[in-house]
Amino acid sequence: MITIGFADNNKEIESVRERINGEGIFQTKIYNSVESAIVDLLSGQINCLIGGHDMSTGDYLKTIFKIIKPKNRVYSYSVLKKNGKIYFFADTGVNPTLSSDQKVELENLLKNEVGKFFDINIAKLGFKTDNETLQVDAALFPEIAKKKGLKDSKTHNAFIFPDLHSANIGYKMIQHLGGYDHIGPILLGIGYPISDLSRGASQKEIYDTAIYLGNLTLKNR
Repeated sequence: MITIGFADNNKEIESVRERINGEGIFQTKIYNSVESAIVDLLSGQINCLIGGHDMSTGDYLKTIFKIIKPKNRVYSYSVLKKNGKIYFFADTGVNPTLSSDQKVELENLLKNEVGKFFDINIAKLGFKTDNETLQVDAALFPEIAKKKGLKDSKTHNAFIFPDLHSANIGYKMIQHLGGYDHIGPILLGIGYPISDLSRGASQKEIYDTAIYLGNLTLKNR
């Protein structure tokens, strides 16, 4: 059985843990430090890790990277769901800026790590629509893309944002103003299933992220 580890120990986490344990699909374990949780993740004592609820993203990631020592650049993505629709936003939590090469690398990671479980069409977003980037309306509606000069377009559901500012602002606006459920952010390219919760994450958001990551971990076995 998959064991979900929680790197935070608070009332919201404890409530989520009790709910998951009661469902009997996954096992859970709560830690009092990120360091001990990461050590158990590396040794296989837990299979995935939910954290970041009690500390800043910067401090959380520094602790993770210090122990795991990733060889390549790490990215992240968020999942937004509502009424059967699902969208993927990246990079929502790690890199302040992205070069053209890094956007290509991120696109490949999304295809490899997310695309094997979901049918995704990826668009690189920008303030103009051309062969490099798409405006949001053109990425969502092929008829608008054609009006803006793209002959072959399609509806996209995965979006690479220009930078961390726009990605993070974007997902939180869609979540809180649009009424979408948010999952994540989930780290990409680190080699282990790890999430980086917002400190403002609700109990439902923590639960949804834990179940999503648990299911992904199960499918990857």
